[in-house]
Formats: sequence, C-alpha cells, structure tokens
Amino acid sequence: MPGRLNVAKADHKFAASNQSRRIQFIVVAGVLQLAFLIIFGIFVRYDSAADAKYIGDPDVVAKKRGWSTIVRGCFHLHDGKITFGVMDLLYSDFSCVGILISYGCVLGKLTPVQMMIMAMIQVPIFVGNEYLGLEIFMVKDVGGSIFLHIFGAYFGLFVSLVTFDRNVAGHRSDSTIYHSEIFSMIGTLFLWMFWPSFNSAVALQDSRLRGVINTYITLSSCTVVAFLLSAALTEDRKFLMMHIQNSTIAGGVAVGSVADMQLQPWGAMLIGVVAAIVSVTGYRFLTPKLEKIRFHDTCGVNNLHGMPGLISGIASAIACAVASREMYGDSLFVVFPAMAPANTTVTVSLLNGDHEIKTGLGRTPGTQGLYQLAAIGCTLAVAIVGGTLTGLILRLPFFDSYDRVTYYSDEPHWHRPEDGFPDRFTQLIYHKGETQVVPEHRVDDVTLRGATYEVKVNQAYELQEAN
Repeated sequence: MPGRLNVAKADHKFAASNQSRRIQFIVVAGVLQLAFLIIFGIFVRYDSAADAKYIGDPDVVAKKRGWSTIVRGCFHLHDGKITFGVMDLLYSDFSCVGILISYGCVLGKLTPVQMMIMAMIQVPIFVGNEYLGLEIFMVKDVGGSIFLHIFGAYFGLFVSLVTFDRNVAGHRSDSTIYHSEIFSMIGTLFLWMFWPSFNSAVALQDSRLRGVINTYITLSSCTVVAFLLSAALTEDRKFLMMHIQNSTIAGGVAVGSVADMQLQPWGAMLIGVVAAIVSVTGYRFLTPKLEKIRFHDTCGVNNLHGMPGLISGIASAIACAVASREMYGDSLFVVFPAMAPANTTVTVSLLNGDHEIKTGLGRTPGTQGLYQLAAIGCTLAVAIVGGTLTGLILRLPFFDSYDRVTYYSDEPHWHRPEDGFPDRFTQLIYHKGETQVVPEHRVDDVTLRGATYEVKVNQAYELQEAN
C-alpha cells in the first residue's frame, strides 16, 4: 500500500505568472497599435496610380502587415511619404508569410508578447534581405522560396535553438489528437488549391500562366510520391497524417523560385518528386536527430519550407544558367530583366501587346545562375545571424517566458469551454514533490506512483509523502 499523503497548498506563482503575461500582452499590443495609427496617419498615403479604394481601413488589422508596410515603404519613399497600393499590400502579405513560417518553429513555446517582439525584429531583417536580393542582386524568386521560405524556416529554427528549454523535448502536450488532425487537413486543401495563384501572383505577362501550370504539375507529382513514401516508411505501412498534411504541399515551395521559368512538364514533375522525397524522409529521419541537438521544430518547418526552399533555389540557378532566347523567345528579358542589354531599352512583342523592358545589366545566363546561388547563401547567413540574435533578446529576464506547465497550452490566454471531445490524457501522472496546476477539463484522476489521490481543480498543489 502506498504511504498516506499530505496535500499542501503551494504558492500561487503559476496564476500570478499567467496574469503577468496577459497584462504584458495588453500593454505591448496597445502601444504597437497606437504607434501604427500615428505612423500611418503621418507618413502613409494611397498610391494615386493604384485602385486603392477596395483595400479598406489603412490601420491594417495584422500588426505584422502594418509594420511590414512601414518598413518596406522606407525603401521606396515618394516625396517623403510611404505610398500604399494593392501591390504594397500583396508584398506585405508575403512578409507575413515569412514570419508565420518562423512561428511554426516556436509554436507553443513562446508567449504572445515574445511572438510580437520576434515579428517586430524579424520584419526589418526580412525586408532588408529581400531588398538586397531583388533590387541589388536582381535574382529571380517569383514564388518566394528563397526570401520567404528559406529565410523564415532558418530564422525560426535558430530562434528555437537559442530559446530551447530541456522541458520542451518530449513534453506530454507536444502531440495531437484525431479531430485536430482532421481539421488541419482543411488548411492543407486550401493551400494546395491556392498555391498556383500564390506562385504566379507577381509574375508578368505569359510567365504568369507558366507559374500556374508548373505549380499545379509539381503539386500533383509531389502528392502522389508523398502518399507512396508515407506508407513505405512507416512500420505498419499506413499513411501518417503528418506527411499528408505537409509533404503533399512541399512541391509548392520547391517550385516557387522557378515557377515562371521554362521547366517543361517533366521538369516540374521531377521537382515534385524530389520535394516529396526530401520532405517525407526529413520528417521520418532528420527531425528526431535535429531535436537531439536542440533544434526543436514544433511544426516540422524545416521539412516543408526549409529544405524544399533550398531545392527551389538550386533549381532556379540551373534554370537561369540554361536560359536562352530560343527557349523563351521575346519573353526572355521579361522573366530575367538583368539579362536585358545594358545602356538601351528593349521592346518585346508578347501575346497581349508590346512590353517595354528598361535597361538591364547585360548578364549572361551563367552569371545569373551564380547570383541565384549567392542569394541563397546570403539569405541563410542573414537568417541564422538574425534568428540567433532575436533568440538572445527573447531570453532576456523581463520577458515572462512559459514554464513546464504552460508549454503548448492555451489555458494561460484563452477561455476554453468544454467542447465535448474526449481528453487525450485520461490520467495525469505526477511525481512526489512535483507542483502542478490541474485544470478542470483535464482532471479525471491524478496518479502518484501508481495510486490515485483526490486533488482540487484549478489550484496548484504540492504532493508530498507523509512521515
């Protein structure tokens, strides 16, 4: 028989800590929103050349998008003002994509305040790196695989590395349940359907059609191979939902940088096959090894965005190196503006009329390919250094970080009504001397060394063995 227990009420530090985090969020979010309103009111104006009347309130709802608009606008000032049109909104959304990718690495491990601070730091670094690649290097990245996916993935991974807590690895809440997996598939389906439009949104002329076609073929090929490998690499030869949710859309990332280029159908299919192989095997073999060296990746971002992004960047270097006038016709200089002749203006005839190409740099295809590789290297360097520094900032003591109890939990910041779904953990097993908060919706019973004892809900108690 187990010994008798004294259940002594512990310090209410958990409740106080959660309250402190909530207050931090209210203050920081309010200050940032007020700052954005003032900056937008003074410096931001609609672009007179754009049909901006459908954009909505200039106080952009998402703070990341508002901050991105401001930072990006500083690179393109007009009479001391930031102009704001439909394309500016589109590029601001692209910035948000990069940040959300990074969030996938640290989801459940950083507080809302830390996430906001991370975004505020990341946006200027992201925009600066993108400006270097697109405006200075003049590389091709129509679907953002280099500047969105590679940057976002490795920035987030190094934030995760620096902020790593040993209590995160193997945490009992770092898992999922059946109905959650089913609902997540809705997101996968939407991404699959709309990825062709994402990859072709900023493409020009007939290259936009190529962007849609190439992405669709790549996604289709990737999906088939992802299902095949998911069954082949699991011990019971069943599909694993993690692979189906993520690896089936890795092809959209892998084709991003080359979506508007002349790949031919077989090339698009090949990219999809490679993306599926890399993504599924990454989830199966690489992720567990990375976690052992403190690269804890909550959502498997490296397998969906990081490595497929690298595939796309390398593919873009190859596609640029083999580009020719015979292959692209008059659209060569539309797809590759840096290859246009220097010191002259070229007018090309396309399906929907003449298109004027401004003075280029006179690059050869091989040189353009090398610039693509240089952009990958610079993006990795900026992401690694930026993520490391951001992680160090987020570790500062005045940020009230999560602890072992609140990792991967919505309880500190959300009201959680009973939803009728069964709890995945029917028993919470605590050890002698361990202090825990036991929320009402999680308590069936509490087990200490194999014996069951009654505890009061929503309170912190220390379980100690009596003398």
